[in-house]
Amino acid sequence: MKSKITSLYKQLDEHIINEYSKFKFGDTNTIKHLAEKISELIFKKISNNKRYVLYTTNKFPTKNYYKKNSLLLTEKVSKILKLPLIIGEYKYHYQKDAFYDNHIERKIHLPKIKQKDKLRYTGYIFLMIDDSIVTGTTLNVSLDELKDVTNEV
Repeated sequence: MKSKITSLYKQLDEHIINEYSKFKFGDTNTIKHLAEKISELIFKKISNNKRYVLYTTNKFPTKNYYKKNSLLLTEKVSKILKLPLIIGEYKYHYQKDAFYDNHIERKIHLPKIKQKDKLRYTGYIFLMIDDSIVTGTTLNVSLDELKDVTNEV
């Protein structure tokens, strides 16, 4: 599968970089500003003659009162660009004694896409949005889930 990573990290002005911690805590103004920047970047890179779908991950079940910031961000980008959105949902149960706060020991959560979405968006180019890449684990397990749906992420 062909995959390419593009980041806004070096393209952001210092104000946005300083606002990143606000984003991580769900500051709506920062999420809106970042969604606008990401939308501009995506718009410059997509082609009118190809079909695209936005993709991100979130803990199952996706409810309005519990959404990861990357999902809130991707929802805004989806509205700005008028592109469909697919969510790879993963399950895990919090266990106090087994909780980790260390990216080196990060547990893998396997996102699953609904079968109806796989069938509907087969052959589309998937544009995955995540709020950071530390280990690449989310990207790698998502690529595995998407391997029968698309050739390009």
